[in-house]
Amino acid sequence: MAESKLTGLEQTIRSPNLFIIGAPKCGTTALADWLGAHPSIFITLPKEPWFFNTDFGPRGPCANLTEYERLCLEATSDHQYIGEASTIYMASSDAVPHILSRYPGSTFYHHGSTSNRHSDLAP
Repeated sequence: MAESKLTGLEQTIRSPNLFIIGAPKCGTTALADWLGAHPSIFITLPKEPWFFNTDFGPRGPCANLTEYERLCLEATSDHQYIGEASTIYMASSDAVPHILSRYPGSTFYHHGSTSNRHSDLAP
């Protein structure tokens, strides 16, 4: 993955550490909305940036890592979890390994289970 090129105040951007991975039409939007209502959880807008699925194209609205990390600009120190919910990651062979290489120790929510063990999700 490309290196982040954040400058100035952007250096304070918190990194994502929660990834909701589910199939389309399985309730990921409802789950993201429900979790995002909690004061300790921040969910990106858009909810599905589709950034780490490099094996599919076209990707989402973020052209590079800097743009992706800017989605977290409004997250504060009050947010214990900073998440997104790209359903396409479930079908991607690249997404989970790329996420873990950039954000090791991330938590994943997948079909009714929560895990921070990459072996549960990595292909």
